[in-house]
Amino acid sequence: MEHIPVLLDPILQMAKGLSQPPAHYLDGTFGRGGHTRALMAEFPQMRTFALDQDEEAIAYGQEHFQRELASGHLVLCRANFREVESLQERFSEFHGGAGFDLILLDLGVSSPQLDRGDRGFSFYHDGPLDMRMDQRGEVTAEDIINNWNPDELSDLFRELGEVRSPGRVVNAIIEERRKQAFRTTRELASLIERCLGWRKKGHHPATQYFLALRLEVNRELDVVKEVIPQLVELLRDSGRLMIITFHSLEDRIVKYALRDLCDRGFLVNKKVIQAPWGEAKKNPRARSAKLRVFQKGELP
Repeated sequence: MEHIPVLLDPILQMAKGLSQPPAHYLDGTFGRGGHTRALMAEFPQMRTFALDQDEEAIAYGQEHFQRELASGHLVLCRANFREVESLQERFSEFHGGAGFDLILLDLGVSSPQLDRGDRGFSFYHDGPLDMRMDQRGEVTAEDIINNWNPDELSDLFRELGEVRSPGRVVNAIIEERRKQAFRTTRELASLIERCLGWRKKGHHPATQYFLALRLEVNRELDVVKEVIPQLVELLRDSGRLMIITFHSLEDRIVKYALRDLCDRGFLVNKKVIQAPWGEAKKNPRARSAKLRVFQKGELP
């Protein structure tokens, strides 16, 4: 499946709403560069510093953004956005101490990661039970499923997957792994299917369980909570931080983290921005996407 950037129109509108055209943009989750390409087309003079922890995303950028890289309009760096503090010196060299006009985080898993079984994110395509966004990470979903005790698994699925009653699935996992360790996504997804059946059309019963594992493997919620104040610090006065989330727990964390920064700026959109019906119909990923935008500095 082609990776279609979500909420592109509102992001472009938020960029156009700056007091001056953006000169320096930080893309904290480059992926396949969909948002970056659109923003660079809209603002040809803008320079972009793009991060991604996935080596495949960086390789994709090096192949498909050669002109932008050669001209100096794009800098690619393999790093997780949690590492922004250690990149301060490089950022200062990039924008000359001016700060970033725009920063974007798209917290979803990219379509290529979902559509390929070998990364371990998909319950439709078989592959190793991995789920690491950064292949340098040590803990995999396989480690968690095969080694955590029942209480730990129940807490994980309840807290990060928002599963009300994970007991049946957890008991089945414990029983199954006594016979043979889990190795693939298909093995886990099939077990959950057998336990729960298909209750909602088009909604795989393993969805929330896989989400919880992905969040734990990559420590996504902790990272988001920690990094938001650091990202605001990187903005110039009147610069904007834009964050796209894809599930309620993540959105709640972003919402309250931004509220806690009310002494350093304000929410541009009082209500969360969601995809219009037309976009959601064309791009299923957009259905659950939510955008929150924070502007540094005082209200104009």
